[in-house]
Amino acid sequence: MMGFAALHPSYRTQTRQCLHWLFLKFSRFSDIGLTMMFLNHQNPDSQGEEIMNTVVSKIVQAKESLRFTNRERKVNISRVVSLEGNTGKGIYRINHPIEGAIPGVSFSFNQYLLLDENPLLWETGPRDLFPYVREAVATVMDPARLRYIAFSHHENDEDGAANEWLAEAPGSVILTSGVNNMINGGTYIRPARTLKDGEELALGSMTVRFLATPHFPHGWEAGLMFETTTRALLASDLFTQTGTGEVPLREACPIKDIGYPLFDELDPGSWGWTRNHESYFSRLIQLNPQTLCCMHGSAFTGEYCPGMLKELCASLKEKCA
Repeated sequence: MMGFAALHPSYRTQTRQCLHWLFLKFSRFSDIGLTMMFLNHQNPDSQGEEIMNTVVSKIVQAKESLRFTNRERKVNISRVVSLEGNTGKGIYRINHPIEGAIPGVSFSFNQYLLLDENPLLWETGPRDLFPYVREAVATVMDPARLRYIAFSHHENDEDGAANEWLAEAPGSVILTSGVNNMINGGTYIRPARTLKDGEELALGSMTVRFLATPHFPHGWEAGLMFETTTRALLASDLFTQTGTGEVPLREACPIKDIGYPLFDELDPGSWGWTRNHESYFSRLIQLNPQTLCCMHGSAFTGEYCPGMLKELCASLKEKCA
């Protein structure tokens, strides 16, 4: 049998995408060993195959970890990033599908729980969804144990339930940019902690780094976070996808292959473009993220994550600059 690495690069890409679809479609196989069986027939010394095996394994594990926490609302939680040797720790994605908010368009809101000694919730979700997000968090930890609440910018789907979480977790504190603390700090029931650009905060096994990104994606108070141990970018509105986001984790791929239109491209005016945007993208690319934790739609993992950022930068620059 011809090895995977011997295929022409374009065929390797097509084969990878086909296998990816099969793994997601036939998710009834709970044994990862069965799922990986075909790949193990290939050349084990191939670096490309090792990368593919790792990516597929992550995708399968995320799919298998998915559980519905509210079936009526179809709210679900899954672990999209696992820590080696720590069975419970990692990054959990909470997904809330939305139908009918925009006529003819389905949508989703995601929050990410970094479960560690000092848990951090990235994005609270809209205020009216707080009970469902809390319900999901409660399946993996005591919500009152939450230590940090963080988000990109001041918007209902980002920090709309911040005060509810502050009340739920008495020892919690909001982490935010200096600008947001200055203009919106008074809206929170407890003082927020300001993070400087590049400042790192240890959660236990994981460490987050704050990246100040004014007007990227929105608002002069905006910022992003990067988890340094797993190389996961907490991406906020980057790669905002339509659709309900029912697949928790997908392989990073060219934007045209995502299968759902991106709001970033459908409505580039919602972004705008400043003289700093290209440098923000360059900074993210240099971090070499291996997972993109998107707020709307699926998360992405794999070696092409920086490539997705390059594509999005070029697309927005062309449409907005």
